[in-house]
Order: sequence, then C-alpha cells, then structure tokens
Amino acid sequence: MLNKTAIVLFSDDHELPPIVREAMREWDVQLAPDLETARELVRLQPAALVILDNDLKAIDGLTAFRQLRLVAPDLKVLMLSSANDIPLAVSAAKLGVADFLKKTFALSQLKEAIERLSGGISKPFVSLRTDWGKGEGLKKLYAEIQTLSSNNIILFGETGIDIGPVAELIHQNGRQRSRRFERIDLASFKRENLEAYFWTSVQELLAAPTAAALQDEDERCGTLYLENFDRLDQGFKSSILEFFRKRKESLDQSTVIVIGTEAQELLAAQSAGYTKLVIPALRERKGDFPFILAAYLQRLAVACDKNILGISSEAISFLAAYDFPGNYRELEALVEKAVLNCRGEVVSLADISVDYETYKEIFLKKARFEGLVSLDEVRRAFEAGLFNFLALKNGDDLGGLARYFDLPRTAVADRMNELAGNSLN
Repeated sequence: MLNKTAIVLFSDDHELPPIVREAMREWDVQLAPDLETARELVRLQPAALVILDNDLKAIDGLTAFRQLRLVAPDLKVLMLSSANDIPLAVSAAKLGVADFLKKTFALSQLKEAIERLSGGISKPFVSLRTDWGKGEGLKKLYAEIQTLSSNNIILFGETGIDIGPVAELIHQNGRQRSRRFERIDLASFKRENLEAYFWTSVQELLAAPTAAALQDEDERCGTLYLENFDRLDQGFKSSILEFFRKRKESLDQSTVIVIGTEAQELLAAQSAGYTKLVIPALRERKGDFPFILAAYLQRLAVACDKNILGISSEAISFLAAYDFPGNYRELEALVEKAVLNCRGEVVSLADISVDYETYKEIFLKKARFEGLVSLDEVRRAFEAGLFNFLALKNGDDLGGLARYFDLPRTAVADRMNELAGNSLN
C-alpha cells in the first residue's frame, strides 16, 4: 500500500484542494499548481499517487500526464474532469491513467477511488498452461515472478525447455502488462554485419515517448524478450548485457528486458545488474511429470504420424525414477523413441529404450524408495527386474533373451522362475 503522505494534487483550481483534503483527511495532500512543481514532487516521490485536474489552464490533462510519466513511468494517476467526456476517459485509460472521475463526484466516491488505487488491487496471477503442471517447483517460480521489481531479467532454463512461455508469463503478470510483448530472435543477427540491424530494432522498440507523442499506452513495448542469446559470440553478448545495464535516457526506462539462456555462467557475477530467475529443472518437477509427458506425447505423436492416446502408469513410474542429467531434451528424445516403437495406442514400458547404465540408475533409486537394505535382496530384485524388462522388450521371446545373455534357453527360463516375485517393476 502507498505511504499515506504520497498524494500530489496537480490543479490550478483554487476550489478543488479543500474538497480533496476534506475527503482525504488521513492523507497529506501536496498541492502542485503548475507542471514544474508537479514534476519535482513526483521526482522526489516516484511511488506517489497523483490526482490530475484535466481542466488546467496552462496545459491539457493528457499532455500533463505524459510529462509526469517521463519522470515516473509507473506513476498511478487519478484524473478529474468537469466534463463527462467519454472519448477523453477512453483516451486517458489507453495512455495508462488508472481512474477517471467527473468533478461532480461525492466525497465518498473520491475516497473510494483513492483507497482502491492506493491499495494496489492487482490482477489475478496468470499461470502457465495446465500442460506445464502444478507442482511445487512451478509454485515457487510463480511466487518469484510476483515479487519481481527489476526491469532487467536473466531467465535461465535447462537444455530442451521452451523459455518463451515463461517470458510471456513475466509480461502478463508485470507492471507493463497493458503494453505489447515483443520477441527478438537473436540468432537472426548472429552474423557480424547484421549487428547494426539489431541495435536499430532495439532503439525503435524502446524509444522513450515524448510529451507530444500520440502513442497509446497499449502500443508501447512493455516487455522485450531476447531469445537464443547463447548462439551469439561472447563480444556481442557482453555488449547486449552492458547496453541494458546502462540504459540511456533516450530509451524507455520502464520496458522490461528478459534475456533467455541455458548457460549457467550468466547466473554468475558477470551479469550483475540483472535479476536472475530460474525455471525448475526436470528433476525438481516430478509432480508435473504426467503433464510434461502428455505434452510431449501429443506433439511427437503428430510429428511421427502416430495415433497415441496415452502412456501406461508403469512407464510413467519408470521414467519418473530417473533424474535426467540431460534434462528436458533427453526426456524428449526418449519419448520420441517410445512413440516410434509403440505399435498400439498407449505407450508401454516395453516401448521405452534405455541403456544398461540408465536402467541400473533407475533401479537403484527405486530400490532406495522401496527400502531394500540387504545386498542379496537388491541383487535378486535387480536381476529379476532386468529379466522382466528385457522380456517385455522382446515380446516374451525367451530365445531372444537367451541369445542376449549367451545362455541356454532352459537356463533363462529356470532363472526367471527362481526370481519370480522379486522384481520392483
């Protein structure tokens, strides 16, 4: 909530201050009779709430609003007007005026409007699509997004995840959400002779509005997302970081810059001046696993021209026990192979292709979860599980298993009978 000393009344109407002060007795209403005084008060109190009289003699209300916004881009302004001018109210709202009242207001109406604006009533938080999941990792990310105050953000996501939707999420829940979300693919400017075009594009997008500008609030760039940052050479990357860290006065200071990266080093000291935001790693999102798998299956089934309706619970359990050191890209590759292997409508455990080391890692994690402590228990469970897994892969063909282990068919059958009931799968 705003400090109750931070109201600036910008008006040259001598009858208005007593009315406002009567309505807002608990507030210290500071009078600004002209633009110069108003600019100075706002400069000293950028979080102030301003009551702006549209009926100024020296300057019209919308121009005065633009001038004040140049000093404090996030300024909350309540505009008063003697005329019930709907086109004016619409234009004011488009420019970013928070509320509009006709001067024949009741004191209770003015007080209600001030309390509403000062209370910071916020738009409900917009979350990611449901196919991202609702796990604890995402809840933590949402909480961090809600507390963002920096206009320079480095958004880190591990290999294979699409960072773009999270950049859009930052915009949809940010202070400039009424403006446009813009995206620049830095890979398009990778060649040295194209760097100049990038800087020109940025200058155009971020040009600070002048007092005489007619550009509506929703036409300005609210958030600029720079994707494929990692594909640039080190010199170009350093120039970009420095450019936004020391943003010139000729650029809009309120535009939020989001730089997407998979490079851990950007989270270190060299990116000082930026707020770092990290998308949860796949190993931290086991609660979201069914959603992530469903999204991959839907997209990859179309890409592979397969009619896949889902994935078995056994397959989900098996995959969820793996930490995926290659992260999202490794999981995507594994799901793609499973889709290609699948001959029915549901991906099963038999469709999943993993090497021996991966299977061993998954088994050991499940064994710890099951509480196996005896070495003999672990050994028998591992052997039983491996036999069963390979049997599934071979369609219960004992001949194929015998050839794999280089054992007689009867020896494989006898051993599987001995181990029956020991598997964790």
